[in-house]
Amino acid sequence: MTSYVIRRLLLSVLLLLAASLMAFLILKAAPGDYFTQLRADPRIPQEYVEEQRRIYGLDKPL
Repeated sequence: MTSYVIRRLLLSVLLLLAASLMAFLILKAAPGDYFTQLRADPRIPQEYVEEQRRIYGLDKPL
């Protein structure tokens, strides 16, 4: 019984890692980000959008 529980725990950890990796890759592959959508709004200054991208590190590669 103990080996069954240990095996299930290890498999669940692997499953969580795989699900996290897939979610990360899907979000990275999606075009644009939140600040790209803000650029379409003429009321928001472009300087603000660029500053926010810089603050959150979205201007740097992964």
